[in-house]
Amino acid sequence: MCRLDQDVAEQRDGEDFDPSSLARDYEVLAEMLPVFCVSGKAFQKMSGNFKEDDEVSGFPDVEDTEIPALKRHARDITKSMRAVALRTFFNDVNQYLAEVMMQVVISDQPLQMAEDVKSQERAFIKDASATFSTVFSPQLNARHQPN
Repeated sequence: MCRLDQDVAEQRDGEDFDPSSLARDYEVLAEMLPVFCVSGKAFQKMSGNFKEDDEVSGFPDVEDTEIPALKRHARDITKSMRAVALRTFFNDVNQYLAEVMMQVVISDQPLQMAEDVKSQERAFIKDASATFSTVFSPQLNARHQPN
């Protein structure tokens, strides 16, 4: 990675390029990144695949292959992106329900329908919005909390 940064810096500013000047603190980056010493073969064997292969020694259980930990890490690093997507979806649905309510009830030219039907539609939209909020708000808030 260091060499890649140096190549980019040299291309940007060839005359003033200083190879001793690092763009990043690679030791800090290395400490932030988890390392997984995985054994794909042992994981596959312990998961019931490779039935005809010899037993793989050195791994008392499937967790010791570190594949499950790597899977969890890959899932966890996308948590914030999934929370943003859920929040966007939640806001879009609520906006849609509000727009439908505006069209049915409030607009300059509301939908032409009998008052009893309009009342039923209003009740349905309010109920749908409340149900949506009740079901998704706790999940949205739980996913948005930092670990």
